[in-house]
Order: sequence, then structure tokens, then C-alpha cells
Amino acid sequence: MTPFKNLLYGTTLEGGANNSGSIFSIDQDGTDYQVLMSFAKCSGDESHSCFVIVNDLLFGITAHGGDNNQGVIFSFNPATSTPTPTATPACTPANYQALYAFCVHHQRVRSRMDDSHWIPMGLPYMG
Repeated sequence: MTPFKNLLYGTTLEGGANNSGSIFSIDQDGTDYQVLMSFAKCSGDESHSCFVIVNDLLFGITAHGGDNNQGVIFSFNPATSTPTPTATPACTPANYQALYAFCVHHQRVRSRMDDSHWIPMGLPYMG
């Protein structure tokens, strides 16, 4: 999780409205857990990152989803509220922006631990 303006921000791999993960906040004392945005295949799926904060925006990555289904680099503005989900939600709410969609040859790097495995860039090898 990432501390920012007296809250902790994080992501989940699964869950949320689309079972593709979510962005959440929680008070530093463990109260007031709030799902701020649910990921969808079109916006990014399975976020694995802690956030980097630049100019009050949270930046992160996903392992899947986006235009090429290979993950995205995204920004999220926690100061702007996310619209309440509807039956036909927008793929990307106004406070979320997919900045870059990975494609196969850009996203994956060989693990130095085992050349038979491929892992998403920036993630530890778990396997």
C-alpha cells in the first residue's frame, strides 16, 4: 500500500464489480475501507503495483487487460470521485487514465532465475 494524504491506497488482484481487481483506500488505523474504482478488462486487469505519486496522481500498472490484454500503465486521481457503477459502466471513469498499453514483446522479460518462465516486467518471480 502507498501512504498519501493521511490514507493508504492499494489495489487488489481480483474482486471489484468486474472481478478484475480494484483501487481502494483505507484509513491508517484500519477503518473506513472504500473501493474507489473497479478495474475491467478494457481498463486493466490484475493490478500488481504499489503506487508512485506525482502531482497528486497515483500511477500504477496492471498485468493484463487494456487494448492488447497485456496490461497498462495508468494514472488515478483520488481527489475526483468515481461515478457510482451502473448496469453499463464506462470502461474508464474520468479520474482514471490508461497511459500505455503493453504488447507482448514490451511487457515480458525473461526471469534470471529460470529461463523457461516469463514474468510481467517489474514483478518478482513467484514460481
